[in-house]
Amino acid sequence: MTTTRLLWAPWIVAAALVLPGCGGPDLQSYCDDRESCLNGNSADVDACVASFKGQRDVASDIGCGDEFDTYYDCVIGKASCRSVNTGMACQTSDQCLSADVTCSGGQCVSKTYDIDSDQCAAETHAWNHCEG
Repeated sequence: MTTTRLLWAPWIVAAALVLPGCGGPDLQSYCDDRESCLNGNSADVDACVASFKGQRDVASDIGCGDEFDTYYDCVIGKASCRSVNTGMACQTSDQCLSADVTCSGGQCVSKTYDIDSDQCAAETHAWNHCEG
């Protein structure tokens, strides 16, 4: 019986490596894309991943792991990099009061990496309801 278990062990490990979707949302990919949009660096990506993994751990601890995974799977599939008008008039980027905001067409513009408010509505509701 012990020999049989030893023969199956490498296959179980191999299956775990081949099935990356079983570990929840692809936070690394999301953070890579987000930080690329926001002009982040590798340290920013690492911090992003660590932050989301911490959130995922807390969600699991309070019984909301499935809702977290479902919400972020949706967000990751739909998020995009966009420029957003802040509503503040400008002539130069220095007038926009932040290094992350630039002046474009006479308006301060910031970049964001997110989804439209109506996307992932059911997932957002479930996640917000579970969070409390």
